[in-house]
Amino acid sequence: MRQRGIPFGMGEMPLALALKSITEYKKTLKEVIPSTMGEPLLYSHFESLREFCFNQNIPLNLTTNGTFPNYLEFEKQKKLLQSCSDIKISLMGFSQEHFQNLMPGLTFENWKKNVSSYAQVRKELISNGESTATLSLQVTLNALNVYSIQDILEFASECQVSRIKWNLPVFLSLASDSYKVKYAISPDLYLELQEKIKTESERLSIQAKGSLFFEKETSLDCPFAKEVWIYPDGTKSHCPNPENRFGDSKQVSCKTCVMK
Repeated sequence: MRQRGIPFGMGEMPLALALKSITEYKKTLKEVIPSTMGEPLLYSHFESLREFCFNQNIPLNLTTNGTFPNYLEFEKQKKLLQSCSDIKISLMGFSQEHFQNLMPGLTFENWKKNVSSYAQVRKELISNGESTATLSLQVTLNALNVYSIQDILEFASECQVSRIKWNLPVFLSLASDSYKVKYAISPDLYLELQEKIKTESERLSIQAKGSLFFEKETSLDCPFAKEVWIYPDGTKSHCPNPENRFGDSKQVSCKTCVMK
């Protein structure tokens, strides 16, 4: 991770562990989120995982960087859309320069092409009653893309994207000050962005969601208490705060939780 300045990972989860975990929670399980902080479609057992969940009537809630490895052919797109409750496509910059800066290894034009392709297939499946999946953009607002908000909204409207999740950036305690200066958004902009996005989203009939619109939470009750996060080594957690996994766990506090 760039904020850490060093690689981090637990390796790939064995398929047997993934299927065992799903089976364990099957009675109360609403959906499966395959992977966080990574590209789930690169999981070497993803198709087996998708097929298992599909057969068990458990939808996937997928977040992808938009490359859709192994899932760009029509039949594969169809299978994925029929297996998911929602497909969220990450976006951090809406120009080739900013996109390359924040999502290295990807090309902006290919990203747009893939989003448009999935939007078209989804439209066809929904019209035929073959899928109920929503297609979302997951935008991490930062100093490099706040001036592209209108362009993002117009693109989403053109593709008939269901919603956009506008999320504020989360910085680890280990992140350098220069990193924060480069990407952080001034608190003075928050209300201005909220109003602009809300107004334009209503005009274009796009749902506006995400942490930008969260009410300040004063209760210490954890909103993630009913969720369980299972890591590749089999350990479990009810706290998705990235500081726990990628930063300094001593900095984690329910009173100052960045996830709330």
